[in-house]
Amino acid sequence: MNLPIRIANQYLFTDRFFSRRGLLLNGIVSAVVLLLMLLDIRWGIPLLIVQLLPFEIIKDRPLLDWGAKLALAYCSVFSEDILRYVILLFALIPIILEIRARRRPSWLSILLLIIYGAVLFYDLWFGVMFYLLSLFALQLIKGKRNAVHVISRISVLGIAVGTTALILVLSVFNGFEDLIINLFDAFNPDVKITAQKGKVFTPDSTQITALQNLEEVQNVSQTLQEVAFFEYEGSQDFGIIKGVDENFQAVSNLDSSIIRGFYALRKESTNYAIVGSGMEYKLGVNVENRFNSLNIYMPKRKPSSIPFKTRLAYPIGTFAIQQDFDDQFIITHLDLARDLLSYQNEISALEVQLAPNTTYQAIAKIKAIMGDEYVVRNRYQQNEAFFKLMNIEKWIGFAVLAFTLLLVSFNMVGALWMLVLEKKKDIAILKAMGTLNSTIQRIFINKGLLLSLLGGLVGIYIALIFYFFQQQVELVKLAGSANLLVDSYPISLKWLDFALVFITIALIGVLAAWLPAWRAKRIPALIREE
Repeated sequence: MNLPIRIANQYLFTDRFFSRRGLLLNGIVSAVVLLLMLLDIRWGIPLLIVQLLPFEIIKDRPLLDWGAKLALAYCSVFSEDILRYVILLFALIPIILEIRARRRPSWLSILLLIIYGAVLFYDLWFGVMFYLLSLFALQLIKGKRNAVHVISRISVLGIAVGTTALILVLSVFNGFEDLIINLFDAFNPDVKITAQKGKVFTPDSTQITALQNLEEVQNVSQTLQEVAFFEYEGSQDFGIIKGVDENFQAVSNLDSSIIRGFYALRKESTNYAIVGSGMEYKLGVNVENRFNSLNIYMPKRKPSSIPFKTRLAYPIGTFAIQQDFDDQFIITHLDLARDLLSYQNEISALEVQLAPNTTYQAIAKIKAIMGDEYVVRNRYQQNEAFFKLMNIEKWIGFAVLAFTLLLVSFNMVGALWMLVLEKKKDIAILKAMGTLNSTIQRIFINKGLLLSLLGGLVGIYIALIFYFFQQQVELVKLAGSANLLVDSYPISLKWLDFALVFITIALIGVLAAWLPAWRAKRIPALIREE
């Protein structure tokens, strides 16, 4: 690893930020920043600002300079208003330094000060993030001004932006997946057992006892569901009636999703109904009105002069889980559902609650007890099609952004190609001294790999900072969040995504460097000059 670092140090990274010492120092500071942000972003932001500031307050005294900046930056932890004015002060300092040096302040410094002020007073946390991103960009583009260095820094910036986008897109998909899983968990059991053939089956008491005796099983609930017709105060609609027993509350945690009223199935001879929020809206149900009943109509299984069997239930609660459930389901007592369907002991499913931290071996034990006549599904399998669709969307998004990152890497191809042309004589001299073609090729491939990995590390750093902002201050809100279960985009990090993105970046770096490396290998050992 020393060879590519020395090459990069010689040809490209000659400023303090990208030198070996600069990389080591910034690596340590970055780790401390992330640790502080994990605790509270208000403690990590000041150190991050000091790390990225592109100017010195005290010349040629780095320790005093850092101390002065830290003292000023950490004044911002006392209140959000102070944070706003500290950032504006840091944006004003370059202008003051230029005036003290008897130079005209640059138009860029003045423009940035105006933009920072406008954004910070519009939305503090969005303004803070904008300020930090602008400091990242300034650090990546400052330094040597010849064409090779400028293009190289642009390529690193492009890879950093692409890496950040890749990680954030995958993390948002992970967040939505976790959110939906949590919503499904409020309705779906850990394990659902249904008949291999037919819609209903008569449970075997010995099998139920065997399930309850398993160490991994905490509760077993019997449920029966069927399509029914509902009427409430003149409003009518079709839906699904789901009859459940007393164990269903423990198996499904449905009571945690009650938004109006409360959870109850029966009191003495009175049957209650818990309606989904969608069904509540369609039928105009008022769960606060204890006198109006919900009429449930079920077609009789045998021909009769009266084709429907009718029963009453009183709406007592409303649940909100997920639109597919809310728009269809009404929960009642199991005995009421059996009465409507003219069943004795039949059920649609056995729903099982497993103990925490239970392994998949419990599923195998349940399958062994139930036999081949039944289908045993875990949480994922109960909504397998939905989760597969989400995964397809996630990886299509990843593929599109990876392709965009590949296009951005053409900047790196141009930078390395120009570097080959610029160092043509040096390469010829190295070859004349006995350097192998494979060694020359490896130098440029390592250089491309180093550029891409550096951009990737910066991108991962920015993505982690954005993650902490989103988790703690909800930086990006969801449009129309008043009608949604969450106010901001959910986000969840998975280390497998980081590994995948890092491997993708490394492959792109090698591919981008291969053509310039091949060109460098073909430079002859001698160059004739006329």
